[in-house]
Amino acid sequence: MKGQSAIGLSLAFAFLLNGGCVRPDTASEERAASFAAYIEPPIDGLSIRDFILLRTGIVMGGEDLSIGLSHNDPATFEYKGTKLWIGSVTAIDRRGYFLTAAHCVGAGKIYLVFKQGARLRIEPGRVVWRSDVSRNGPDIAVLRVSGGLARVFEWADKFKVDDVVFGAGPNFTSTRNFGYGVFAGKIANVTAQSAGNPYGSIISHNGPARPGDSGGPLVSENGRLLGVNTGGLAMFEIGGHIVPLPFVHRSYAYRPDLRWLTQIMDDDFARHVLD
Repeated sequence: MKGQSAIGLSLAFAFLLNGGCVRPDTASEERAASFAAYIEPPIDGLSIRDFILLRTGIVMGGEDLSIGLSHNDPATFEYKGTKLWIGSVTAIDRRGYFLTAAHCVGAGKIYLVFKQGARLRIEPGRVVWRSDVSRNGPDIAVLRVSGGLARVFEWADKFKVDDVVFGAGPNFTSTRNFGYGVFAGKIANVTAQSAGNPYGSIISHNGPARPGDSGGPLVSENGRLLGVNTGGLAMFEIGGHIVPLPFVHRSYAYRPDLRWLTQIMDDDFARHVLD
């Protein structure tokens, strides 16, 4: 999601029980309602919501970007910069690897913000592999942070049309204020890998994905990763609120070929084993 200029902006990164919007809006209420029926059962002792958000983060980049933890709140960070862009990231490998959408990775410095214990972790991100979407490449990128990850998703091996799926991303109250939340939907269609799309397949679903969700996870009911969201409901702004266009009904997630993805990470790790 392309963000607007921001100077000295403090955002509450609402993971776990600190989630939710500062001010409710119709679109966020729709997302919350879509997920309301899926509080239980827990996965690994956690609610499905907490399980997902502990493996989801955001990627930020821009010109003259500086970012750091707030001194007052362990779940808050502050940043300064211009021409800021923001997207979501999905933790996939304990060696420090994340997936995101290629269109979420721009020029300039890149930082990843994600939960570790009771605090946030902020790390510079390195682009391992990024498709050229301007040449119709798959909308996918692989990023890495140093130091490894405590929690990552495991991949789903079976899924079908009408399966319940979950996603995660920012709940906007305005272009400059959001909290993180989850939403639910069902799989509408799966476009299998083809000769013209050698890297993976597309999963369409009716979950209310929005700008900012790109790069975030699409997850099965048992917490297994299906892919990363790359496109969704078209949005526009009215009076400081982000509102979905009612005639857009599909969201899309990209599922990479897992053998290809594993090879990308293994080759990179071998080159940067001391990172």
